[in-house]
Amino acid sequence: MMIVSYFIGQKHYPVKYNLRKIGLFFGLALGFYFIALAIKIESLAIRLIVRTFIFLFYLYIIIYFERPSLLKFKKTNL
Repeated sequence: MMIVSYFIGQKHYPVKYNLRKIGLFFGLALGFYFIALAIKIESLAIRLIVRTFIFLFYLYIIIYFERPSLLKFKKTNL
């Protein structure tokens, strides 16, 4: 449904999305998800801590790559 909506939207209201970056972030999310599943830890607390660090690393990567556009957004909205 999302893909159909994207193509219909591009036909009527074209928006230049950076599909390469979106695909990179989606691929990284899938990769980190499967890494988190592959790590077998018996202790629930330690497993949650490890998965939280994986998630925080993913957020760091997104913020690192999106920092220039976040700074531009902050300057224009002051």
